[in-house]
Amino acid sequence: MNKYQLEFFNQLHIKPKETENKLEKYVLEGEVMTIKQNRNYNINKYDFIIEGVAVNSIVKVEGLNGRTWKEIDKTHFSLDFNNKFSKIKIHFLNDIVEPIVITLIMEDADKEAYDLELERIKKENKKKEVNLEVASGYNLINVYFSSVSGMRYSYSIINLYRNGRRIGRYTVDGMGFLAIPNLASGDYQVSIEQYDFDRKLIYSSEECKKVSVNQSPQPVVRH
Repeated sequence: MNKYQLEFFNQLHIKPKETENKLEKYVLEGEVMTIKQNRNYNINKYDFIIEGVAVNSIVKVEGLNGRTWKEIDKTHFSLDFNNKFSKIKIHFLNDIVEPIVITLIMEDADKEAYDLELERIKKENKKKEVNLEVASGYNLINVYFSSVSGMRYSYSIINLYRNGRRIGRYTVDGMGFLAIPNLASGDYQVSIEQYDFDRKLIYSSEECKKVSVNQSPQPVVRH
């Protein structure tokens, strides 16, 4: 960039528009603009605006897609991660200065990381909905739970473990309660699975709830 281009460039401000769908990164250093897509990789388009004293001297802005320069709006334009530009070129009135070319580096979001985060959130929400609770009584364990909403819930399976071995598997239709009687004193673990009307698994607790059966009742164990 020569000194005349630099003088005009310093009178321009290229920046993303303020929206709730923000870029993860926006850096403009000299003739290189680096942007990183929002963590939500489904958001592909981002609007930019050119402001400043020299903005009235702009007659055309182009974006380089592959080997083809495509004209875009003079002071308002979009960058699309599904149809990337590698450069943008700013043309000035009467060629008062040579066009300014800015190199674009468009970094994609980490799709795998975002999908894993969504899956983690879904699992956490289901866990809160099911809200598995256990309490012990005299030689028994009471299990309380709710069903996953919006998943065509049909029935639950309660698994009972002791010393790392499953010793019981109980089907519960309807209400979210199960009493498991006739248990010896000791430590137990409880997990839950839920199924839809097609017998497809829609929820499975990743951790067991721990409970001890004694001669006297124990308080409810919650998340």
